[in-house]
Amino acid sequence: MKSAYPARIEKDESDMFFVQFLDINEAVTEGETLGEALFNAREVLTLTIESRIEEGMEIPFPSQQVADTIYFISPSSKGLENSIIHQY
Repeated sequence: MKSAYPARIEKDESDMFFVQFLDINEAVTEGETLGEALFNAREVLTLTIESRIEEGMEIPFPSQQVADTIYFISPSSKGLENSIIHQY
């Protein structure tokens, strides 16, 4: 099973790299560099999925959308493991 979620990363008008996950609309972040944006993206994805687990919300399967501005980002497995353990 693939666990990498597609995220659109584009430079905005203030030269920041804006990140928006296509399958989890509330997971958004930004960074001053592409590297920082990718780091922040993994963190926000993990936190958003953890929050959805805690609230009993659905976790969508990652879609396989492809485009020049799409990056596939996986959540931190350690963070998710902790959330799942705390549920039981």
